[in-house]
Amino acid sequence: MANPILIKIPRHADRVLVEAFLKFSAAIGSPHVSVNAGVGGNYQIDSKNPISDELEKLLSYDASVVQGISTSIPGFNVNLHRGGYPHQNQSKSAIYDDIGVQIDPSQCKLSEGQRVEFVGLVTKHLGSFDPMRHVKGGVSEEQDQLLAIHNATLERLESLNENLIRDSEKFRRKVEKDYRERSAELEEKYDERSDQLNAEIDEKRKALAGRKEELAAKIKEIDDRQNTHVRRELRQQILEEIRNRTEKFKLTKGTNNLRWPIHVVCVLLVGALAASALYYAVETIEALRSDPINNLSVAILVGKQILLSGAFGASVIFYVRWMNAWFSQHASTEFQLRQFQLDIERASWVVETALEWKDAKGSTIPAELLGPISNNLFGAESTDSSVVTPADELASALLGTASKVRLNVAGSELELDGKKLNKA
Repeated sequence: MANPILIKIPRHADRVLVEAFLKFSAAIGSPHVSVNAGVGGNYQIDSKNPISDELEKLLSYDASVVQGISTSIPGFNVNLHRGGYPHQNQSKSAIYDDIGVQIDPSQCKLSEGQRVEFVGLVTKHLGSFDPMRHVKGGVSEEQDQLLAIHNATLERLESLNENLIRDSEKFRRKVEKDYRERSAELEEKYDERSDQLNAEIDEKRKALAGRKEELAAKIKEIDDRQNTHVRRELRQQILEEIRNRTEKFKLTKGTNNLRWPIHVVCVLLVGALAASALYYAVETIEALRSDPINNLSVAILVGKQILLSGAFGASVIFYVRWMNAWFSQHASTEFQLRQFQLDIERASWVVETALEWKDAKGSTIPAELLGPISNNLFGAESTDSSVVTPADELASALLGTASKVRLNVAGSELELDGKKLNKA
């Protein structure tokens, strides 16, 4: 092959160079990359033998130990020369390296596009430069090379800055375009949704107007109905309410709770009176058995016993009559409710008869006919509201209206007159 084409690059660490050659091999289709690390050994990198642990450790030092790297295909060889391509009477450089490319046109099958891609990778990843692109200033060759590298770096930075500005402008234009398209799309959707909602509102308004017309027609129909039908429905509702109340006719829980104190007081009073009467009966018997008999003591004991017995009987009678009054009033109220139900039926019939009479005869029904059929409608029966006291019950039960009681106790006579008690 002819002398290689040299591409000068600044000095890079070993890892950067190895990674760049892996990209070169992928671009040209080379199956392997060879690495010459000098005293560090030689390494082969391919799909079957990736970067070994030893080479990875060597690359982790970020040093410049690697002396050469190569990758090739038939007719196209790429080599790295540390310190530049070896020439006679020329020492190696400490600030740049050479990428040597040897091409055999008879064997190389790379297309022009693949070659351009390779050059772009070298420029992008390794930063190639031209050592002659600088102003001569009477300095040494090494200084000229440093100036060339510096100029190449500045050019890359300027190019990078231009690309950033260009990309930013493209991105801004793309964002503005996307914003306009999105705004137009949203506005179109908004208009479409607005039209849809307006159409739905119009439909609902039409439905509401139709509903109002139906309701107005229904109200007119109800108003045009005969009073007889409305009256019959009202009567049926009243009867249904009365029927519901008569099925479960009972006192409320609050009313029942108000009766409990009277129950308790009456039971305690009857028990206390019975116990006291029994106690004085025993005392009277013991006094009669004593010798000699003390007539005054016996009379007092007998009087106490009679009074307690009378109070006991009066309390029992009062309690029984009070309970019976509750039951009677409950039954009377239930009977009145049922009577009210019948009166509703009768009243409806009377009204129907009067209206039919008026429709048929053209005049009101005669009072002579209306009176008998409406007699005692909603009339309440008179009830005796007089209250019988326990004293009346006791006098009526024990003495009667004109009876007398005479007691002979140890030679003394005690007389109780029922009439005088009633007058008292």
